[in-house]
Amino acid sequence: MNGVAQSNTIKYLFIDECQDFNADEIADFAEHGEYLWLFGDNNQSIMAFKATINNPESYHTVQSVEDTIKQLNAEHQDLCLNHRLTIENAAVGEHIFPDTNLRDACLKHGPKPLLLTTDARAKELDEIIRIIRDNSLTNVGILNHYNRNINFIREHFASKGIAVEWKTNSTEGNIDFNSTNPKVMTIHCAKGLQFSYVFIPFCHEPTTYDDEKATLYVASTRPLTQLILTSTGSPSKFLPPKGSDIYA
Repeated sequence: MNGVAQSNTIKYLFIDECQDFNADEIADFAEHGEYLWLFGDNNQSIMAFKATINNPESYHTVQSVEDTIKQLNAEHQDLCLNHRLTIENAAVGEHIFPDTNLRDACLKHGPKPLLLTTDARAKELDEIIRIIRDNSLTNVGILNHYNRNINFIREHFASKGIAVEWKTNSTEGNIDFNSTNPKVMTIHCAKGLQFSYVFIPFCHEPTTYDDEKATLYVASTRPLTQLILTSTGSPSKFLPPKGSDIYA
């Protein structure tokens, strides 16, 4: 969608993930561009945060794409094609949010997603390491909800002699995207990114996020080639169950 802004600070201003901003932030964008284009998907809205005792400044509100359209009195256009996802990987996102009809937007085919179940968290990571090593994978993202799990993953990989690039929500870590090391990060840090192979470990763990469906949707729509889910027991209720024909 596009709308004419209030000043000429920037001639053309493009804002991605507009569903992750609030009305004040949208107004600020509009004040700094003569022409404003915003792109968004309500199903990927994961940047609303509640204040906590330890971090009262974490509070952040967002608004829907539709509310932003009304705020700016902007024109709206649907983008109907998805050039990242394969039809097979898109089936997971479509299971999470059926109304998206995500597979219809995809143009290419690829291997079906995998769901690997074990009886221990460490064994999940061992399976991920095996797949990466056996297939000499380089463009790999390993995504999870929690900082503590990111630390657990990188420490386990280090114990197996595998270096990783890593990043948590608490600004710890740093990612070198020129490196071929696996990229281990929270799902929030992975917004807007893509990897050839995406692993989501610990899919059995319930989250405390109100937007658990949205975070799983974001994570499951990052792969260019294949999505691999691992779980100690049954995966999240929002994911296709074990035995689904969505999986290979």
